[in-house]
Amino acid sequence: MTEISSTSSSGVNIGATLAILLAALLLPLSFTGGVVTTAAISRDLHGGPLSLAWLTNGFMLTFGSGLLAAGVAADKLRHKHVFITGLALFAVSSLMIALTSSTLTLGIYRALQGIAAALTLAGGPPRWRISTAGQHAHGFSVYWVLYSALAWHSVP
Repeated sequence: MTEISSTSSSGVNIGATLAILLAALLLPLSFTGGVVTTAAISRDLHGGPLSLAWLTNGFMLTFGSGLLAAGVAADKLRHKHVFITGLALFAVSSLMIALTSSTLTLGIYRALQGIAAALTLAGGPPRWRISTAGQHAHGFSVYWVLYSALAWHSVP
């Protein structure tokens, strides 16, 4: 009987590598997603300036305030568990963002996405703790392409 393995011949876990790669691509982009899509969301969901401000602020506040707690959780628990929990929460919140039809729930899901990003970053590889400011600039470009091609619902 042939067994299918998720590790390569060099011993690298392919699933873990893909999860880390996906997180490394999506996390910096998630900071800019709310900014790039604000005008379209305003048009589609008829949100006012205050509710639209929370699309970005909710994410930033929960990410910034949750990062220290997520780091402590990663140290106390296992980094791998915190990373996986963060990725799962990020995926669920992104799906809920795509399905929402009000700026209130969109702001709540963006705040949840900020917590997920903090968990993912704190549980991820140590090299992530180096500043990645350049990736935020690329985030605007990638999100603009996604938004232009598909609509704001496609932006995680």
